[in-house]
Amino acid sequence: MDRNHSKSIWDRDFDLEDPTPEDAWARAKEKLAAIRSGSVHAKPAGLFVGRIVGGLFCLLVAGVILTGIGALLTDRDESTKIIAILLGIPAILMLIPAYRLLTGSRANTPWRALNLYYRSLGGGKYSQARKLVAPNDFDHFPRFFPDVPKVKGFPARDPSQFREPLDYRDYWRQLIRWPTAPYCIARVQGLKVQEVAPDIVHCEYTLSISVNTSLWTLLIFVPPGLIFALIVDAITRTNIKTPMSKNLVRVENEWILLNGAWLEDDDRIPDWI
Repeated sequence: MDRNHSKSIWDRDFDLEDPTPEDAWARAKEKLAAIRSGSVHAKPAGLFVGRIVGGLFCLLVAGVILTGIGALLTDRDESTKIIAILLGIPAILMLIPAYRLLTGSRANTPWRALNLYYRSLGGGKYSQARKLVAPNDFDHFPRFFPDVPKVKGFPARDPSQFREPLDYRDYWRQLIRWPTAPYCIARVQGLKVQEVAPDIVHCEYTLSISVNTSLWTLLIFVPPGLIFALIVDAITRTNIKTPMSKNLVRVENEWILLNGAWLEDDDRIPDWI
């Protein structure tokens, strides 16, 4: 069965009235029960190739620099050895992002799953983000545009429904990628994980998002160049920090989100489980 078209009792058109918290909890219970019973085939998202490529690139650059340093250290000139040691510092530091990229390329912990999800959305990789959401979350249940301070986007449709990939894309694009030629840096901070059952955890954390247009990079061609571009970007950037919570379900050796929206009633508490 297509992971984006799983059948549900909610798989029908809704009117524009707000669903009650009880509706959200009933739907969440049904989704979880379907995943547990196997009637909905949820599968791990698998490796995120982009992060692996980035990690290997960092390792390659560090390896090339360290190889050159090894050659310099054979020189008897003391000043050459000092230069080699100084060059070795950034090479060694590059091993840190390499490690983080490679170990964070799979959603095998709740923290990695959440970071992969928001980073995928921030990078506009919506099909990649969908892999980290329970397949039976993509139905006709109404999702209202959240009231988030500083968000400047305007919903294409309110409420939205995640049945179609374009609706899911538009929902998140208006939330975190609204400028022209946008970039979005998303981070999960202060994560607290509560195990509700062996296969589900409730996560509370702070979502930190920085949004701006990448067009400011064109200012590098205007004196004084890069510094001017960085200053303008910092001044005009929109920074959002908000408390969040999500329920994650274990699928084999990985974790996926039970709800792919911003923050819904079933996300707030795990008591319905």
